[in-house]
Amino acid sequence: IRVLPMQVFDTEEQKSRFEQAYQKYSKIGFYYAREILRDDALAEDALHDAFLSLARNMDKIGEIDCNKSFIIALLL
Repeated sequence: IRVLPMQVFDTEEQKSRFEQAYQKYSKIGFYYAREILRDDALAEDALHDAFLSLARNMDKIGEIDCNKSFIIALLL
């Protein structure tokens, strides 16, 4: 994933939760994006956009423990 601007996060806790989510879901997210899009570059772009959206909304998200349907929804 491309580097996110640090001002995206309001607190260190949000940054930490985002990093946990990225570590936990980036590989499977890329897998699903590639399955849907059938193109590695497009899958990387979709994953980047999904995680950027997640980063911008960390204050609205509770636990970072979800199922694969959440990941697919995030990519769409």
